[in-house]
Amino acid sequence: MNEVIIDRTNQYSTIGAFVLKFNAEPAFVESNDTTWIENSIIITPSISTGYQGIGIAENRITFVGAEGFSMNTEYSIEVTNHIKSKSGIALTPRKIRFCYEPSTPCIF
Repeated sequence: MNEVIIDRTNQYSTIGAFVLKFNAEPAFVESNDTTWIENSIIITPSISTGYQGIGIAENRITFVGAEGFSMNTEYSIEVTNHIKSKSGIALTPRKIRFCYEPSTPCIF
């Protein structure tokens, strides 16, 4: 089950900055065979954003300078982790899906 909480703090001076915190299973298990991880985000409906980072381990995603974000809109967000092994084989992408509802966190 994933639960999403919007945390709009004054942590960032950029207008529109917000943090998505969620409880979810780790997207991957880091091992000695892991060489790199490339994260991608799909947000529906889309918003214009330059995200500062995807901290899967910390169960949070930080967006900075997000334009078009509304606290009154339900969002569906999908995070995909692309993992490569030392042998160069691309492993199956792992995905975390979660959404934010204005009234209550979406749990599924």
